[in-house]
Amino acid sequence: MGEMADMALEHAFDDNFCYDDEGENFSLVTHRVHITKDRQQIPIIEMEDSHLLNTISLILRRAVAKRQQADAQQKRASANKFQSKLRGTREVDLEELAEEINNNVILADLYITEAVRRGLCLMNTQAALRTIYAD
Repeated sequence: MGEMADMALEHAFDDNFCYDDEGENFSLVTHRVHITKDRQQIPIIEMEDSHLLNTISLILRRAVAKRQQADAQQKRASANKFQSKLRGTREVDLEELAEEINNNVILADLYITEAVRRGLCLMNTQAALRTIYAD
């Protein structure tokens, strides 16, 4: 998917939040609108099944990637700091990664709810969520 999909997801995520007067995230809006990469608004209930499932997959793939990044970083934490610096490995704040993962799951829930309502197969979604929340 690449950079374009990442940008599209970021826009969709931003547009699904209300902001308070100070411009800080406040709460998810309830109208459940999907924002396409072209900035078109489509009610989630009107999305094609394949588009809905692909969106869920994209969001959860990002969350799984963040989880894998966090796991790898935790393993490296016990490794030699010198080796990390030598290899140019960038350390990411684990709390920040956890917040990003939770935000992706919250966003995916909007689409998952609609997929469940339609009776669509969510086996891949279940596997992704198991990976995200594995101990």
